[in-house]
Amino acid sequence: MSIESSGYLYKKEIGVENYEYRKDGAMKFTRWYNLLALFWFSQFVLACQQMVIAGAVSKWFFTR
Repeated sequence: MSIESSGYLYKKEIGVENYEYRKDGAMKFTRWYNLLALFWFSQFVLACQQMVIAGAVSKWFFTR
């Protein structure tokens, strides 16, 4: 939420109290970078879970 609400504050219309945040190119790049990082990190955590389960199953299977 803090990234989406960051930017430069501009007044929309003259005389009306409407404001909006406008983002520059760096902020738009940061949005896509964070989305990519979220996808990468979630898949990394899932892969770690699968590796732990595979290790436990292989240890159980090969133990006499």
